[in-house]
Amino acid sequence: MVKIQNLLNVEYVVSNTKNLELYLKLYKECFNKYNRGLNYIDWLYKNNPEGLFLGVDIYFNNRLIGQVCGYKSSFNYKGSIKKVIVPVNVCVKKEFRKKNFFVNAVKKFEKLCYEQNIDLIIGIANKSATPGWIRLQYNFLKSLDVFFFSESFGLEKIEFNENIFYSKWDDDKIHWRINNPENKITLFDKNSRLIAKAGTQIPFINVISTFPNETNNKLINLSKNKFNIFLGTIPNINQKMLKLPNVLKKSPLNFIYKDLKNENFILNKNQCFFSFLDFDAF
Repeated sequence: MVKIQNLLNVEYVVSNTKNLELYLKLYKECFNKYNRGLNYIDWLYKNNPEGLFLGVDIYFNNRLIGQVCGYKSSFNYKGSIKKVIVPVNVCVKKEFRKKNFFVNAVKKFEKLCYEQNIDLIIGIANKSATPGWIRLQYNFLKSLDVFFFSESFGLEKIEFNENIFYSKWDDDKIHWRINNPENKITLFDKNSRLIAKAGTQIPFINVISTFPNETNNKLINLSKNKFNIFLGTIPNINQKMLKLPNVLKKSPLNFIYKDLKNENFILNKNQCFFSFLDFDAF
């Protein structure tokens, strides 16, 4: 057990892309079976067309022991654009947990985001991490749904109007997202809607989603294969789909959020579209 007697030995430093190898080493020490490589971290933190990632590093005696960071995105909200940060790889080394390092780092991270004109922080937290975020006044929207055994889950029928909360995508951002160096995404056409499909760790099972963009004529049609899953939340579902109950999920993923400029901001879970494209699941 590490005894921390002098809090003056603790520093909170703004994250820097020059330290990606150090961050990767930290993640491998903090997360069981962390299998991402440096190319992935470089792609996620540096190449995003929305801008460089933001983060706060935690040092104890000049040794990196934790980090709270996230990458940038933009979401439609009632016809306006919300600048969003999605936390990723949030961690503190085991021997330094429950000592308020995480809480202090989150508060400094929020201040950094606010100074960078970020409106909203959206987190996808597992069951064990969710209470910590809730204690920091983050709102719980819902557990992400897992639908399975469908060709397209009716994604091509979603009307991305001003009332739907959804991520905005231009050509550069789509190109960046589908070129995840560790899990390439293939694009298809389904009734002129752009459909995205990626592999999972389960053989023959793909994860599927959509961009709110029309396709071009060069894309092939989505196949009739029904060995697909959808992970996320679909607005105003009015069709019957097979859904995995939370009790059968190894660890339900929970959508949590906090508006940095308006403490009364509330999302309607029935008016949100969120999928694997919006966070780092695949």
